[in-house]
Parts: sequence; structure tokens; C-alpha cells
Amino acid sequence: MLSRTLTTKTLPFIFNVVDLIAVNPCQPPLKALFSTHIVGDKPVLVRDFIHSALYHPKHGYFSQRSRSVGVLDAAIKFNQLQGRKAYMKHVDKIYKQSEISWFTPVELFKPWYAHGIAEAIMRTANLSVPLKIYEIGGGSGTCAKGVMDYIMLNAPERVYNNMTYISVEISPSLAEIQKETVGQVSSHSSKFRVECRDAADRAGWEILQSLNMQKLLEVLHDALPKMSLIASDFTFLPDVKKDGSSTDYGNYLDAKGDADIFFPTDFLLLERMDHYCSGWLKMQKDKSSKQGKKRRTLTLDTSSFMEEFGLPTKTRTKDGYNPLLDDFKNTKFYLSVPTHNTK
Repeated sequence: MLSRTLTTKTLPFIFNVVDLIAVNPCQPPLKALFSTHIVGDKPVLVRDFIHSALYHPKHGYFSQRSRSVGVLDAAIKFNQLQGRKAYMKHVDKIYKQSEISWFTPVELFKPWYAHGIAEAIMRTANLSVPLKIYEIGGGSGTCAKGVMDYIMLNAPERVYNNMTYISVEISPSLAEIQKETVGQVSSHSSKFRVECRDAADRAGWEILQSLNMQKLLEVLHDALPKMSLIASDFTFLPDVKKDGSSTDYGNYLDAKGDADIFFPTDFLLLERMDHYCSGWLKMQKDKSSKQGKKRRTLTLDTSSFMEEFGLPTKTRTKDGYNPLLDDFKNTKFYLSVPTHNTK
């Protein structure tokens, strides 16, 4: 959500782009954990409830659970598994041995999933200038480490030496885990940093404009109008696991700091939001300009993305079954780069 020859100076990539909540993470409403109706004399917005349930310093899911995001001790050796049955048995064993509700694709398919993203970055970035990558919501740091590993091994030496990788992470506990993960490669440490803040807070992007409760895409387009964007998310949600069994709540209001809360992404709507936040759709509506689109966009399902940018043979089992290509039908990638109409 583009041609294959896209350039830019700054390339942020975003996961779970639907979780756009511009609330001060230091002062969430504690009582919102228990009600979405009335707290005292003031109504409580659903977004405030969700924000508090996830990020409250004491009660939030990502604050109180140091292992809220699953981390595999070792990469899965797909070429040693016979096929789908063996893979499912192996993953089921991992879940039963872990306290984690679910593992992200970047974790299950490490390092190959992150390597695909890194290749996409290298093809869409202007590598003649220092590369700056923003990751929003970096989980355990597995993606960051995988991307930096790939660039270190495959990009010109000057690209790796001059790059900066910034993780914008609202959870202090996850921020520490990310630094530990990336720090496993000593040369990465000087190029990587975590900014523990709300990515949807305009003030954090060092631009001289007042805050107004803004959506993430609006903030990003204001702060980084020439950014290239790679976003990935669910198009519909799978079951989650705990001790090998599904434990979905029937209602998000029941999740009071003991479960993650997220929503599938409408990628067509995301594309329209992207064009609108770039200013192009607004100009068309106001008929104030005949200028062309400011963004070139492309949406790919995960299998198509990985076949184009990744190494899908690395996640193939003995009988040809490939869980990355065959099972993740509910995820997509959105790519967006500036056109010559972006100043």
C-alpha cells in the first residue's frame, strides 16, 4: 500500500498500526481499568480504557508482565521438520512450555521474517544518505536485531556504520528487553536506542507544534513527510493460546491488565488514511490543488511480501510445507513511499 525503486532519507516501519492512542502514558486513568462508563463526574473513553489496561504503570498488561511478548530460546529449524503435522506439534510444545499467550510471526520465523523486512528497507531507502529506521512497538527487539544483522551482512559497510535504529516503545519493561536483545551483537549497541514514549504524542517527534489527542499517521506525516513506511498487521484475528488451549475473552472490557487488546486492520482504510494524512485527499476534497498523489502505495499479503523480499526456502519443511507462506493468510504488509510531489 509501489514500484520497486523507491527512495527516501528516513524510513520508519510500524506494526499494529491500529493501536493509535494519543494519551499521556505517565498519567492514564487508573479507574478506567474497571469501567468504560462514568468515573466520578467524567465519562471514560474506550481508548482511555484500552490505554490504561495495556500501559498503566502498575496494572497494565505490558507494564506488569516482563514476558508479555514471547521470545523463543532458539530459532525453529524448519528443514528438520517433516511437514505441517510436525511443525504444529513443535509449536504446540513451545506454547505448553511457555507462559506466553502467543508468539508473533517475527519471533516464530526468526531471523527470516526480520530479514525480509530488512531487504524491503534496503530496496526502498536512499542508501546514499545515512539510514535512519524508526520501529514503533518493537516487542522483544527480535525484529530490530534481525534487521540490523541483515544490513550489517548485506549492505555496503558505510550503510551499516552510519545507520541509526530507533525503537519507539511505550512500555518500560519491553524497552529494557529490546536493549538486551539488540545488545547481543556489540556493534549494534552504538547504532540502536530506545525512546520510551507514546509514538502518537506529537511532542516526541521534536517538531514545534502544539499537541492536539492526534492519530499516529498524522503525527508521522507532520514529523517525517518524506518517510518510507512499512506496516504489517492482521487482517483478521486468530485464536490465541495459553497452555496449549485458546483463552480469548468474549469482550475487551474483561481484559483488565491480564491480556493484550488489539484489532485487525482494514488495509484499504489504512491506505486512504495515509493519503489523507499526507494532505493529498484533503486537497482533492477542497479542490485546492490538481497536484498528484504524495504517496506511492502497495498492499501485499505476507506470502507475496516474503516471496518478493525474503528467503522463503528457509522456512520450508522437508515435504515442502511452508508455514510462513501457507498459514499466515490473515496478515498483510503495507508499503508507502513519497512521490516527487512531496516537498
